[in-house]
Amino acid sequence: IQLPECSNYLAIQPKMIVGVLFIFIFPSLQLCWTYTIEIYKCLTPYGINGFCRTKRECFGYKGPINTHGCPSGTFCCPDSGISKRKCEEYSAAVFGTLEDQLNTEVYDDDFESNCNIEGVPLIVGGVEAALKEFPHMAALGFGLTPNTAKWMCGGTLISEHFVLTAAHCLDHYTVGRPKFVKLGMVNVLRDYSKNIQIHNIDKVISYPYYNKAVKMNDIGLIKLKRKVQFNTYALPGCLDSEGVIKEARVIATGWGKTRNDLREGSASLLKVTLNIIGINDCKKAFNRKSRYGKLDQSRMCAGDLRGGKDTCQGDSGGPIQTILEHPFCMYRIVGVTSFGLTCGFVFAPAIYTRVFNYIPWIEHVVWSHES
Repeated sequence: IQLPECSNYLAIQPKMIVGVLFIFIFPSLQLCWTYTIEIYKCLTPYGINGFCRTKRECFGYKGPINTHGCPSGTFCCPDSGISKRKCEEYSAAVFGTLEDQLNTEVYDDDFESNCNIEGVPLIVGGVEAALKEFPHMAALGFGLTPNTAKWMCGGTLISEHFVLTAAHCLDHYTVGRPKFVKLGMVNVLRDYSKNIQIHNIDKVISYPYYNKAVKMNDIGLIKLKRKVQFNTYALPGCLDSEGVIKEARVIATGWGKTRNDLREGSASLLKVTLNIIGINDCKKAFNRKSRYGKLDQSRMCAGDLRGGKDTCQGDSGGPIQTILEHPFCMYRIVGVTSFGLTCGFVFAPAIYTRVFNYIPWIEHVVWSHES
């Protein structure tokens, strides 16, 4: 069945942006629910553009506070703009010389695009990704050596030294902390090409207010011991620093299980498109606050309420993303896979940690020396 497109709206009110998405959920009726995100733009006392955030969200800020025009409990948190600048900077690696010499001192005018997503239509679920299609994808390895490691979580390369993932992947309940990060491949077990980079982990950093019991604020960072060599096989994704999601669907990627009853995840990187699910419908599925925590704007729901398309065990920490119009051939990382009720069942969406809410903390950890 061909899924009909639902309408997308972006309503702008004074000092506030409200993204309203209408999500199709039944195969024979075009019924839609709304998913509303309130984002308040503002000016700091120094006249710097920013977003209204809570004290926790505006991590590391110690300047004067302006609450004018912001909802109760929030103030104007300056937007450093560094995530956008880095997105532009990293996108240059999409264009290499014909020999793909992206990390040499030799440059000339003979550049060609190495984009592997240009013109690719919206993906339909559960198919293998192509090499270089998601160059920001990282696999987290647990074990003593890379050869014996179990690759049990995903992540997103976001800079030369950092990978974004879920906090619960940084201290696995059976195998402890990850030791390795693998980049530049689609088959996590049998790909031994020269393009693969395997990095030792220097340290893991969970969000300071991560609640392990209910997986609130389920987001974390991995610092690598050595610098990643950017090329068309390993290239960072762009962080969602604007917050407004105009798309009705996102793309999820990972090496997780393809069925609940399987013991191991997929060896090949898989991709699937998921509908963004309205918060009211999400609350119906996750209706036990004591078990699942609060469904606030730091989280988002996605899936296919008819069943059959979902993320599953082993996909944790990986991204949900959209394709950016600009910069060319870059993805915007809007969420981090956190947890779900089950895999691919009817009316069983999954929970994703929303990246926008954690931008100040991510920028403080990853690029504080540059801001």
